[in-house]
Amino acid sequence: MNTKYVMFLFYDIPNSNKKENYKYTKFRKYILSIGFIMLQESVYVKTIKTKEKYFTTKRDLELAAPKGSNIRSLLVTQSTYDNMDLISGDLNFNEKIISKRIRVLEL
Repeated sequence: MNTKYVMFLFYDIPNSNKKENYKYTKFRKYILSIGFIMLQESVYVKTIKTKEKYFTTKRDLELAAPKGSNIRSLLVTQSTYDNMDLISGDLNFNEKIISKRIRVLEL
C-alpha cells in the first residue's frame, strides 16, 4: 500500500514591529521554499510521501521557528484530506491549478 500524507502547518507569529515582521517574513519564505502552499491565512499544507519525511520536516521547522511563535503541525492521510468539505468560500488558486478534483494535492 502506497499511502500519501498531507502535512498541515498552523502558525501565529507576532509581527507588530520591524524586527518581528522580519522574522515572520523569513519563516514564511522558508516554508514556501520547502514546498508548503497556503490553504488560508496562516494555514499551509504540503504532501509528504512517508512518515519519516514528516518527522524530518518537523525537525527542520522547529529549528527555523522564530522565538515567541506558536506553530503546530498535523499529519493526515491523503484520503482524509480528500474528505475535507468546503463549507464557505471558494477553492484557492493553488487548489484550482493542482487538480480538477476538489482539494487533492499532488506536488
